[in-house]
Amino acid sequence: MRIGIDFDNTLTDMDTLLTRLVREQGWFDADAPCPTDKNTIRQRIRALDDGESKWQHLQAALYGPWLHAAPLRAGAGSFLLRAKERRATVFIVSHKTRFARQDQAQRHDLRLLATAWMTRQGLFDPHRFAVNPEHLHFADTRAEKAERIAQLRCDHFIDDLPELFAEPEFPATTNRLLLDPTGAHGHDFDHPVFASWNALEAALLGSPP
Repeated sequence: MRIGIDFDNTLTDMDTLLTRLVREQGWFDADAPCPTDKNTIRQRIRALDDGESKWQHLQAALYGPWLHAAPLRAGAGSFLLRAKERRATVFIVSHKTRFARQDQAQRHDLRLLATAWMTRQGLFDPHRFAVNPEHLHFADTRAEKAERIAQLRCDHFIDDLPELFAEPEFPATTNRLLLDPTGAHGHDFDHPVFASWNALEAALLGSPP
């Protein structure tokens, strides 16, 4: 079995980190509950004065210098261990440019930061999750990402954004599996939708013995 996995907000829990950063910025009413999912936060920030610029700079920080603080998404570790046990071949394919558009000085190499995060989490450690580091791939565009998934001959691909699966280059032979913990996308998606990594693990790899 060849399983492809997205990186941002699929392996990483960016919602938790994003909520933390927004609270620190003080952009929302301190007496009101802060939203905890990316789509709602994005909409509310964009509605602020100079909101689009605020959102873009927040994104650059989130996936750049603050990435180290993002936790592994709940259940992802268990899934990777079961994939290892089942001798599945795991690929990580990420749509990620080397530098954020707002990083004019090119201070933060987003691909190096992402690779460092994966290393710290033990993804490439043969005694932990044992993902082959040569199976990590970055793409500049969604179309390039879809093409790489086809080249890797993935049987399944797991992503948190349905837009990837709509790319014309996405291979018809690869099962589209949407991870949608907040229920933001699954209502209009015609392929399997999972609210958690635990549900994905049970469906794809079976229950542990």
